[in-house]
Amino acid sequence: MNDNTPPLKPAFFTAESMRTYYIVLTIVGAASLAVGYMWQGLDFMWAVLLGFLIVAANLIWTKNLVKSILISKQRPTGLVIASYVIKFVLTAVVLYAAIIEYQMDAFGVLIGLTALLGATFLFAFYGMSQQPPDEEGPQ
Repeated sequence: MNDNTPPLKPAFFTAESMRTYYIVLTIVGAASLAVGYMWQGLDFMWAVLLGFLIVAANLIWTKNLVKSILISKQRPTGLVIASYVIKFVLTAVVLYAAIIEYQMDAFGVLIGLTALLGATFLFAFYGMSQQPPDEEGPQ
């Protein structure tokens, strides 16, 4: 790579877009918690909350990891790859302990984990609605 090239700064990492995404993720997570509580009660809500917290922590960890790789303009080092593996193992251990050892509702945890998917779809639709229409029209 040319040393004069500025570091990459993808549009997704702008402060405004990330703030909007976190707001959408929080709204989807809160809605999931409310529905879980009304549907199955407090134990189910705690399982949904755990799934949501796991996915939120993974999102922040992964975003920071990818951001550091893109900004540094270097190939991932062993430390970065080890960080990714540690994140995966930690998530697996927490899920195992919650579902097997503490008998949390697996479906509730799954609902919490899918909050990220719902927030991503809502954020994508929001982003598409903010773009100006093409001047050429449909082709």
